[in-house]
Amino acid sequence: MQKANQEMKMIFFLSAITCIGILLIHVSHLFSETVTTPLFRADLPGVAMFAVIAGMVFVMLERRVGFDRKRFYQSGFVKIVLPFIGISILYLAITKIVMEISIFTGWKTHVLDFAMGNSYFHLYLVAAALQFYLIVPLLQLIRSKMSWSNLLALSFVVNVYFLFVHSPDTATVIGQILGQKAILVKWIFFFVFGAFLAHHSEPVQSVAKKLNWTGLASFIGIIGFIIYDRQAMGTSSWTFMLSIPILTISLVAMYESVKKVILLDLFLEAIGRNTFGVYLIYPLVLFVFSTVLPEEMWSNGYFVLVFALVLGTSVFINKAMSLSTVKEAHKKGSVSHSYTMKTKELSVN
Repeated sequence: MQKANQEMKMIFFLSAITCIGILLIHVSHLFSETVTTPLFRADLPGVAMFAVIAGMVFVMLERRVGFDRKRFYQSGFVKIVLPFIGISILYLAITKIVMEISIFTGWKTHVLDFAMGNSYFHLYLVAAALQFYLIVPLLQLIRSKMSWSNLLALSFVVNVYFLFVHSPDTATVIGQILGQKAILVKWIFFFVFGAFLAHHSEPVQSVAKKLNWTGLASFIGIIGFIIYDRQAMGTSSWTFMLSIPILTISLVAMYESVKKVILLDLFLEAIGRNTFGVYLIYPLVLFVFSTVLPEEMWSNGYFVLVFALVLGTSVFINKAMSLSTVKEAHKKGSVSHSYTMKTKELSVN
């Protein structure tokens, strides 16, 4: 149990750092006229990091429920599918009613676009994660280290081919599907890499303890390389597929030292626990703030304040919604329990 808790705390740390990075990128967009950093070009590696984290979480969830496939898929339906559908409908409504923009112009492709997360710019990651979630139980069939290494190498080759080489024929249905940004084969390496780390958590932790704060130097160096690479090569560079594994190991190594700073660890854990919800709603928060905040706040001097407002508000809204859901579920559970007791009393009488 203690081992599982430590693994989850490490995942919360990875999630928090990635979440902060993604928000920095997109808040920078709003300051694009005054903030000229190339950081905003590095959003693709940020999404890839989320895929790695999702791969780790899914495997740990599957390990927790064991071989109960029904529980595994029910949990995914409630925690991922329903929020994905709900938030997609919300963004479609806002885009259509508030922005007066029609994203889906034809009904023939409407279902495919909705399923592939095209309702808003960031939802394609969730759509890709759902595809991987469906095949996670199959990973139980992989037992040996050699098989995992072969799967990791195969997924790398497939990912590179479909993301950077393959040009699908959009005149066919298969081509339209393969042309989607959310199709799993374009992200499969990162999900498998996360699953690989989860299945080899002990050696990974051993390496991390040896690296310790060396991970910080590696982290800074690889972030600098990613920013430079995205600025120089744009979205056509495949080097981020090598950078993300190095970045992940660097963060895992950093956590060995960060967790000793209790307040910092608690702060990042609070963000990490809410990362999925924050990822879903942060564009809405950005849209609202870009509308209601006064013009003078969109200058360099207010960047940190605006970033803190976006992050804090996103976490607060997600936490409030989570507590409301838990409270409602508890209420229904209490009613059900009360009904059961009364039924038993009636049967006795």
